[in-house]
Amino acid sequence: MNNSLAIRAATVDDAVALKRCMISAYSIYEERMSGSPLPPMELDYTEEITSFPTWVATLGGQVIGGLTMMFADILISDGRSMIEMKPVSICARAQAKWGTTRCR
Repeated sequence: MNNSLAIRAATVDDAVALKRCMISAYSIYEERMSGSPLPPMELDYTEEITSFPTWVATLGGQVIGGLTMMFADILISDGRSMIEMKPVSICARAQAKWGTTRCR
């Protein structure tokens, strides 16, 4: 088995795995949010991948994290545009493999 870590552009074929990954990564916070899922857990990742630049991190060919870049329609005070990067989320399986210090 190939255990190498890679980052690559996401394809629509990654949408299901990316959603599972986000649910795995963010579900640990649901209790703190009174049982409410966080927004990354409810996104349509097919739409995210087709609408915005999105990358996935893979380990051994399996999606373990993702990042989506969005361009905001606002300008910073000096006239520059703003880019929003959704946080990278690492699946619980990868967190267990690397330990918490590798995932912060």
